[in-house]
Amino acid sequence: MKPYIEVEKDRIDSHKYLNKNTVHRSSLIVPRFDRIKTSITFLNHFLIKRNYKDVVMKITAVDKLGLYLDDLSMDINEPKVYNIQLDEIFDNVKIKNYLIDFYTSKNLFIPYPAVMVNHSGQNFFSVVHAFNRVLNDVFEDDKVNTINAPEAAIDVYSDDTYETFVNFATGQQEINDKLKFEYTNSKENIEKNININLPRFSHKSFLVSDIFEKKLNGGILKILQPKQKMFYGRMFGGVMNNKTKSFTANHSYYCSNHSKEYYETDLCYRTYPYFENFNNELIIYPIMSPGEISFKIKIINDNEVFYSSEKLLISPSGKEIKFDIDDIIKKNGLKNVSAFTLIGNTKDNKLPTRVNHQIIYGNLDRKNKIRGSVNTSLINKKMFTPSGKNKIIWGQVICDNNFVSRLGFVFMDPDGLEDQIKIDIYNEKGFVKNFKLDLYPNKSIQLSSDQIKNKKDQNYDEKSNFYWYLAKSSRQDLTAFSFHYNKISGDGSGEHSF
Repeated sequence: MKPYIEVEKDRIDSHKYLNKNTVHRSSLIVPRFDRIKTSITFLNHFLIKRNYKDVVMKITAVDKLGLYLDDLSMDINEPKVYNIQLDEIFDNVKIKNYLIDFYTSKNLFIPYPAVMVNHSGQNFFSVVHAFNRVLNDVFEDDKVNTINAPEAAIDVYSDDTYETFVNFATGQQEINDKLKFEYTNSKENIEKNININLPRFSHKSFLVSDIFEKKLNGGILKILQPKQKMFYGRMFGGVMNNKTKSFTANHSYYCSNHSKEYYETDLCYRTYPYFENFNNELIIYPIMSPGEISFKIKIINDNEVFYSSEKLLISPSGKEIKFDIDDIIKKNGLKNVSAFTLIGNTKDNKLPTRVNHQIIYGNLDRKNKIRGSVNTSLINKKMFTPSGKNKIIWGQVICDNNFVSRLGFVFMDPDGLEDQIKIDIYNEKGFVKNFKLDLYPNKSIQLSSDQIKNKKDQNYDEKSNFYWYLAKSSRQDLTAFSFHYNKISGDGSGEHSF
């Protein structure tokens, strides 16, 4: 884990000095699973955002021993969505991992590419942005791997139908070590050490109920990975249906319980889209720097401000807190709601630098645990905000007739002025259309897949199910969330914008 203050410093430097700490290789690793389709998609933001025309992507396929099997290089030079069906290109059941690298002579700024990793099967489609990569040099290794923090932000569900799983990945070297699992709730604390012996560029999945030898629901799961040289690895984790083997997964997030890193302020916040007639929830795990934070929900109800009752989070502890946004709106008779704001307060003017949590979207069937659970963090006034530039965000939306999909835009800060945002839509043929819509604080702009993919559009392609948006605003706090679920199974997934 890199200290967040260092992250902020690097952001400031990158805006101030465009040729300082330049990045010319951006990479990710994509795990392959048996009987699951594996693909990556991305919008050519290199060209559309930065006008870079000399980007090359190289894909290397390796087997279960981390040995080379095959490779393919491709020029990335068209203003469109690239849909790379990895298993179809290489067609080799021996493949365990795909190593993917982007190269250019220009400055990429960020060593992680804005790529979506997609795993799909019968009646499900799991999406997550790039989460594992081989580091560029020893100096990046010095920065990124300064602190070996446990991974957390993993929703725990374990019963006869659903099971939480986590997937551990290795980098350039084989691992013969231990994974340290810790589960905590209000009644118990359990620790388990699991021996791990894996070759380079490999991965292995674990079921939570197998690790702890019992069914667990709720609570806080932390996993300490062995430190790996020249490798940045998050845990790939989520929820699986025991019967159908469908799943949804996202990446884990740092547990900062042992890092005393704070801003000198007492307020943090973030606004999210509210999707009516869908599932809207928040889970906040006590994995921040030590302290107490009081949380509440703010909603604008027909121009009147509503605040929910407050909930206190003590970090570290064995108790997470939850907000059922649908229940809050229903019980209090709130109308015409399209957004809500999570607000956190401290009493000692010490706010943890990372106040992260899960935003959960899905269908109305609360029994179905395969849904979009996305880790995100609150913002505050002490954070660096670039000035004099437009904000550009982009991301993926699944537009498939077998799925229900939604996309929502908000300003993270509930204060400030409205702005007209421009939303460009792309598919595998190129530019499709754009929207110019007014966005107001405390409200959201929402689009369905039918609005994004329409037969009347230019470059309409019935076979193209991967659509990407690119949105621009003069406000620096523009953000977006998308989610989808299968019409038959109800199994879903989701992500935030890049």
